[in-house]
Amino acid sequence: MPYGPVLIVDDEPANLAILHQILKDEHRLMLARNGAEALELAGKHHPCLILLDIQMPEMDGYAVCRALKANPTTEAIPVIFVTTLSELENEEAGFHAGCVDYLIKPVYPRIVRAKGADPSIVGSSQAVGENVRRGHRHARQSRPLQRQRYRPAYLAHRGLRPATGRDRRLAQAGLRNAGASRSDARHRKNRHSRFGVA
Repeated sequence: MPYGPVLIVDDEPANLAILHQILKDEHRLMLARNGAEALELAGKHHPCLILLDIQMPEMDGYAVCRALKANPTTEAIPVIFVTTLSELENEEAGFHAGCVDYLIKPVYPRIVRAKGADPSIVGSSQAVGENVRRGHRHARQSRPLQRQRYRPAYLAHRGLRPATGRDRRLAQAGLRNAGASRSDARHRKNRHSRFGVA
């Protein structure tokens, strides 16, 4: 089992059982009965392949596939539709949604096994998936550093530059001088008022 798990998504238990029987010796398997469960499992476990039914209640397979492709965490996972919909427009809609292949039920076990073992389908997703997971871990660990790192770029975009230690010292001195000047002005005004000077 050189690759990650295969996620099988179908609302019919009999169809899940058939695909499970075909692939159980070659892959670790995860089963989902609906689109919401499929999206949750895909985001959490990053399978190497998703076999996805189209006709499901609430959220059909097209919507599930589009949601997977819209999420950076799951967009690289290959999706193969496994469905009874055999019309050309159904297959075309599947490829528009983002699938890599389209199998029509009843499936041939040897074809399903070949798809699950094809490195051009399942191999690339594993590398991308691991990079995504590493990237998310790095992002969580380095978020404070990133805020400091990108602040100069943010300022430069607006024609500014980050404040240096010298800038801050000058600014503080300027505030002190400004405060002293205002205090002196008030003192002179009060003094002039006492002597009847307008």
